[in-house]
Amino acid sequence: MGLDRKYIATAANGARITVREAGAGEDVLLFHCSAGSGKQWDGLSGLLGNQFHSIAPDLIGYGGSERWSGHGPLTLAEQARTMLATLDGDADGVHLVGHSCGGAVAMRAALELGARLRSLTLIEPSAFHLLRRGDPGEVGFWYEISDLAADVWHGARSGDAHGGMARFIDYWSGPGAWNDLRDDVRDRLAEQIGTVAIDFAVLFSETSPIADFARIEAPVLILQGSHSPAPSRRLCEMLNATLPNCQLRTIEGASHMSPLTHAAEVNAHIRDHLFLHGVAPCAAAA
Repeated sequence: MGLDRKYIATAANGARITVREAGAGEDVLLFHCSAGSGKQWDGLSGLLGNQFHSIAPDLIGYGGSERWSGHGPLTLAEQARTMLATLDGDADGVHLVGHSCGGAVAMRAALELGARLRSLTLIEPSAFHLLRRGDPGEVGFWYEISDLAADVWHGARSGDAHGGMARFIDYWSGPGAWNDLRDDVRDRLAEQIGTVAIDFAVLFSETSPIADFARIEAPVLILQGSHSPAPSRRLCEMLNATLPNCQLRTIEGASHMSPLTHAAEVNAHIRDHLFLHGVAPCAAAA
């Protein structure tokens, strides 16, 4: 099943947000990673068919969505509210799925939804601020991510967009990943370095303590790659220990970009989680 593209205006600031959607039934909001777009979820949406209403917005500044045009700096709460505004106003139960930066957006959106949240799926969410408040080892991971962000920021400010994005891609996908990309793909990614730098600023400015997420009662699935960077795996462990109704599963042989490199396995886990916790998804297809 293909995904249709449409444009809507957010309630928050009137910015135009590009949304890919398909299917019918309960709403599933799908949030992509940094330097990506809602197209990341085309395969999953096809797998869900007409049993769920898949909604995959481009995060602010990505794809066809406009850059942040509000007053003051963009925050994770504002990003989450902007994405939630893509839902119909009368939406009852909502499922959230998020990867990396989109996972952090999904976590914040889960707090905003409260009792309306039906399920949550997180694929290595980049809630890096939680590491900053952790034990000495976790704080060490915070500095590791901070060094990565500094390299991205330097690339954005100095004009070395390719160098900054090479560091970003190689960190998440492994040494040499940048050089393995086609020239046109590297050029496209380099054009996004400013938005990736903003993502880090947004993630680092978040202040919600981990105890806030202990209030999420909806069922949560966390997916991590066995070869993912240590800070991401530690965050998954921290959240698994905190969320009251949570399962942590590992994708063997995968790294941080498992929704792309191991799409069939990742999408099957998400589908099963949604079917288990949706309200009669089979009936929604009738």
